[in-house]
Amino acid sequence: MTAHPERGARFLLELEGGDDAEARYALTIFTPGAALRGRARVSAESGEVEVDVAEAPEVLVGEARALAKTLVNPRRTEGRWKRRLMRWREV
Repeated sequence: MTAHPERGARFLLELEGGDDAEARYALTIFTPGAALRGRARVSAESGEVEVDVAEAPEVLVGEARALAKTLVNPRRTEGRWKRRLMRWREV
């Protein structure tokens, strides 16, 4: 498996740092022809997510935001932020 999918997009979130209140993730969105890099911040208390990826279409940013939001539940139930999340989506 390569990082670049044949179709759709592969999203990779890797924990850069965090504390009880929030986490900061490096975000890479792999498409068939590009790798778009950015950041995501996730709040443990509110579940609010901020995603910053320069030049990414809104459909990809929205999907990245939705995936980052799933990282809140493991923080609340396990007491720690998930170190890595990789998912493919047909977008």
